[in-house]
Amino acid sequence: IEGRTGSTVSLPQDSNYMLDQFRLAAHDTTNGDHDITNWERPDDSMNTTIGTGMTVSSGIFTFPSTGTYMISVIAVVNVATADGFLGIQCEASSDNFNSSDILAYAVTGGDGETDSVMTGHAQFIVNITNTSTHKVRFVASSIHNDNQLSGDSGYNYTTVTFERKGPSQ
Repeated sequence: IEGRTGSTVSLPQDSNYMLDQFRLAAHDTTNGDHDITNWERPDDSMNTTIGTGMTVSSGIFTFPSTGTYMISVIAVVNVATADGFLGIQCEASSDNFNSSDILAYAVTGGDGETDSVMTGHAQFIVNITNTSTHKVRFVASSIHNDNQLSGDSGYNYTTVTFERKGPSQ
């Protein structure tokens, strides 16, 4: 990278850098809180993954290597009725989900208008020191009264993006 004065700045290269994204493949209208399991990797002609990507099974994401990861979640919701809040609860576990912690919420709330489309965003960092037991999942939160978490297999609405930033700490 060229600096302001024309000098070259070297950035550390991490051979384990990883960038991956998943999207909700169809609208989710299931009432109540529930694990989101309908994830797919975008397959459009210009989408890509850098490095060995994530794997997902039954809505639980497994990391390809240890490291420090930044996870960004965008929840697009269609609010058909007034609601306190709805969106995605972001959970992590260090023991294969025998227990878990809520790390963030990507939520938004109804404003009393009908058919409002709203977006919630969350971003968090996880330290993955064991790829066998350290996992994340996403829970649809407070979906009811004809509201939906928006998804489509042709383009991105609701997404989760994983980026490995460096080694585990």
